[in-house]
Amino acid sequence: MTARSQYLPFLLIMLSSLLHCAWLDDHVNLADSVQDNPDILQKISNASFKQLPVETRISYLLLSVSATDSMHTRSNLNEALALSRKSDNQAAEAFAMVELARLEDRSGHFEASRDHYGNAIKLVKSVLPSHDIAVLHLEIASFYEKQNLLRAASREAMEAILEINSLSDRDLMIQAYRQLGHNFDQQGMIINSLEYYQKAYDLSQELDDPQLTAELAISVGNAHQRKGAYDQALKSYFEAIESFSRTNRKDMLAIVYDKVAAIYRKLGEIPKAIEYITNAQIINISLQNWAHVGDNYMNLGLLYTSLHQEKTALAYFKKALATYTRVENFEGMSLSSSKIGLAMAETGDFKEAIGYAEKSIRIAREKGLTRLLTALLIDLSDVQAIAGNNSEAISALSEASVVLREGGGNREYQLQIEKSIAELKEKQGNIHSAITHYRQAMNLQEKLYDDLSHQKLAEMEVLFESFQKEKEIEKLENSLAAQRLQAEHDKFYYETQLEVENLKSRNQRFVMLTMAVLVIGAIVFMWYIVARFRRERSLHRKISEQHDALTDAYRQLEKAQQELVEFERLKSMSAMAVTMNHEINQPLMIIQGNLDMLKINIEKHDPESDQLRFISRIQTSLERIMGIMEHIEKLDQVQYGDYTEGTSMVKLHCENADPFEEEEESV
Repeated sequence: MTARSQYLPFLLIMLSSLLHCAWLDDHVNLADSVQDNPDILQKISNASFKQLPVETRISYLLLSVSATDSMHTRSNLNEALALSRKSDNQAAEAFAMVELARLEDRSGHFEASRDHYGNAIKLVKSVLPSHDIAVLHLEIASFYEKQNLLRAASREAMEAILEINSLSDRDLMIQAYRQLGHNFDQQGMIINSLEYYQKAYDLSQELDDPQLTAELAISVGNAHQRKGAYDQALKSYFEAIESFSRTNRKDMLAIVYDKVAAIYRKLGEIPKAIEYITNAQIINISLQNWAHVGDNYMNLGLLYTSLHQEKTALAYFKKALATYTRVENFEGMSLSSSKIGLAMAETGDFKEAIGYAEKSIRIAREKGLTRLLTALLIDLSDVQAIAGNNSEAISALSEASVVLREGGGNREYQLQIEKSIAELKEKQGNIHSAITHYRQAMNLQEKLYDDLSHQKLAEMEVLFESFQKEKEIEKLENSLAAQRLQAEHDKFYYETQLEVENLKSRNQRFVMLTMAVLVIGAIVFMWYIVARFRRERSLHRKISEQHDALTDAYRQLEKAQQELVEFERLKSMSAMAVTMNHEINQPLMIIQGNLDMLKINIEKHDPESDQLRFISRIQTSLERIMGIMEHIEKLDQVQYGDYTEGTSMVKLHCENADPFEEEEESV
């Protein structure tokens, strides 16, 4: 469904409002008129256009959007917006704002587009049903995602879910869950992403759409794979393979085969990984998808390299180079040339190995592939190191470090480069320079820990926001349930009152009959009194049962509130544990580094010194502190124990506590 067709309800509401106007009795249906007369621009430019009723002019201006260029479109939409505000037609005003937002988005005016979307969503909440409001929220979420404002996109998707929650539109709910899962995936929040992908997948199984179910199975598998749950990921991928096999979707089969192979490679089951990549390669060759064929050859070469079958790996790398050359994939040409160089270096052909590695760097520089240049220079340094050219290897690593810094810097890559340079300097006997690079590596490691801590805090903030939205959904469900109970109670009360009124009417008729036939009337009256007593007693019993049900519902709500408070307490302790872990591990790492340097210095001058034993005990204590902090961070439930009279402490259940106590006693 296109973005324009999704908002057809705006136009339909606008046209339906026109149908209720008195002047439409003298006009034909507006949509038919536009369809029969496609030259809308000519109608708008006609001098008599301004004499038409306001609603007709608004409709022509909005229907002209697809028939005009951007300049005329903006002019027509602004005119339609002004007329809509003048005539207080909120549906037409919202439609014009949405079209203006799309126009500004296509023109690259992000701020203006965002403002128009915001004004439109405020208007539609009062004039459109929940379905159309949810569709607009999803469109805004896609807009924010395109601007890389992922948290704002997640909020809009959550708003869409709140609107859809009262409906039974499975297709739209799947779309919202899928959008939210994708947003969380891009933010690196794998658990949240998996939760919403799984909801979309479960809901899709209620529909007769195997294609959609298979695509969602891939999304669920991706989330499980990133989480490290490889068995669950394989299960999802195999379900997708079965579905795509039935529908003969070879292109999707090849993609899933590659994903399965990646998991088997991660698990170390190289023969199975080779089997699935070979299956993907066969499909890609049959589809003449040569770019993916080159990728398959590269992956096969890497797998055979891990099996230490360098000659077979070299053959596949050369096939990959030939395939990439055929489709002029310069990135693939650079990577395959670099891997050929590494494979040749392992076989002892150093001259050609260096030639291929330098060729890969030359291609990357000529084609402006700066993103690959760092990895290629690291591969060249590996080839030079294997060939015994340590100086050339250090030179390549230094150049890689410069390229990395110019490109914005990747601390993990920089850490790898510094460690490699330090190791090569140590092999050359340049201990002072090696120590300098080791220190730089330690500083990078500390900064990397800081980055990870900040990222984790950001994830927790988004997780808390998601929890708040879920709590709002739960409140809405409870409110709807209470409203349904109240409606049932009101209906029952109304029926009871109506029955009582009917009984009163019958009573009057019976009194009139008793005046005619006294004896018969008295007997009938007694029967009526008994029947009325029984009926009213039954009604009171039903009312009492309803009251008890409402009381039970209230108790359940109180219990849920207590559980929520307990969850908030546990979450606060978890946040405090993360903070303590971050703040304490930093000085511990500095102490650990200095102890290592002190130990090296003592071992160098006096290997038999007793100070080494004390240093070892200090390191053991540091490890114990780190272990305790890690255990606190992973604490998933809180148990209290007595510490002193009137004071409690949290039980940690550390399994390695006794050996440390024995060590302290031996000291």
